Amino acid sequence: MKTEIAVVGGGPAGLAAALALAKVGRDVCVLERNDWPQDRACGEGILPDGLAHLQALGVNPAGMPIKGIEYHDARIGSFRGIFGHKPALGVRRTVLSEALHSACSTQVDLRPHEAVSGMSKIDKGWRLETPQGSLDARYVVVADGPRSALREQLGLTGKPPMNVDRLGWRQHLNIEPPSPYVEVHWGMGYEAYLTPVGPKQLGVALLWRQGVEIPKGPSRLWRWLDRFDGLRGRFDGAEPSSAGRGIGRMAVSARRSTFEDGCFVGDALAFFDGISGEGLSAGFAQASLLASAFETGIPNGAVPGLERQLWATLRSKRRLTHLLLLLHKHPTLRKFVFALFRRQPQIFGWALNRSV
Repeated sequence: MKTEIAVVGGGPAGLAAALALAKVGRDVCVLERNDWPQDRACGEGILPDGLAHLQALGVNPAGMPIKGIEYHDARIGSFRGIFGHKPALGVRRTVLSEALHSACSTQVDLRPHEAVSGMSKIDKGWRLETPQGSLDARYVVVADGPRSALREQLGLTGKPPMNVDRLGWRQHLNIEPPSPYVEVHWGMGYEAYLTPVGPKQLGVALLWRQGVEIPKGPSRLWRWLDRFDGLRGRFDGAEPSSAGRGIGRMAVSARRSTFEDGCFVGDALAFFDGISGEGLSAGFAQASLLASAFETGIPNGAVPGLERQLWATLRSKRRLTHLLLLLHKHPTLRKFVFALFRRQPQIFGWALNRSV
C-alpha cells in the first residue's frame, strides 16, 4: 500500500499535523499503536498561541477559558499574570484527543492498532512495517512521543536538553474550579499545578525532581496536597474523577528536526519539561509549518528552511523552561524573583505574554 505522507503517532501533535496537511491537499494516513481518545499525564492547558493554531484548523474542544497564571509560594505570597486579550483553554486530554480525531475522521486515513515496528529507506520515501503489512510513504512525520522508537532506530536521539531529571503525576477532582486561572504552587523540589478543565472538574498535576521522597498509595493525591500551605485541606471532601497517571523522565530531544524524506514533531522532536506548559502549543505550531511547507506538494530533497523553522517553534519554550527550572533549583533566587513580580506584577504580565 502507498500514501503520500504517513504520520506515525496519533497524539495531539500527530493528529494536528495530519489535519493541517490534509487541509492543503496532501494524502495523509496516521498509524497509531493504540486507539482514540487518548489520555496522558500532563497539565492540560493550551496557551494562547497554541489555541490560535488549533482553532485555525477548525478544532474547538470543549473546555474552560483560562485568564492567566497564578504563582503561589508560602514564603513570599502570590501574584498573577493575565493573558490579556488572547484566550487560553483548560481541556481534558481525552476531550482534546476526541476533538482532533473527529476533525481528522473525514479527511485523514486513520489506522488505530497499527504500530510501526520499523522503517527502511526506499527510492523516494520510506517503507513502514506494521503487523498489518508494509506501507510506502513519500514522506514520514514521526510523532510517536518522547520515547520515540523510530527516533532511536534512526540514530537521531540527542543528549537530554535539560540538566535535571524530573517526574510527574496527574489526577482530577470532581469539583468546581476555584478560579479561571492556572494555579502553580511551589514547594522545595516540587510544584503543584491546578488547571480548570470543566465546569465541575479540576486537573491537579505534580512535578518533582528525581530524589524527592514522594507519597504513594491510594491517598497519594491528598498527601501531595498536604505538602503545600495553600492547598492543605482546601479540597477536603472532593471526589477524584479520574485515576492517577504518571510520567517518567521528561527531558529528551532529537539531534535533528528533519531527516531525508521525513521530520519529527511534538514530543518526538523534543520534550523539555512540563513546567512551562508549552508542549501542545509547539506541536500545533509545527503542524502549521508543515502545511505551509507542503502546500504545493512534496519537493525532491530537503525542504528549504524546515530544519530551522521546526526548532524555532521551541525557542521560547526552551528559554522559559530554563528560567523556571533555574528558579526550581535555587529557592533563594526564586524568592528574589517572585518578590519582584509580587511588587510589580506588570513585569510578570509582560514576560508572560511575550512567552505565550
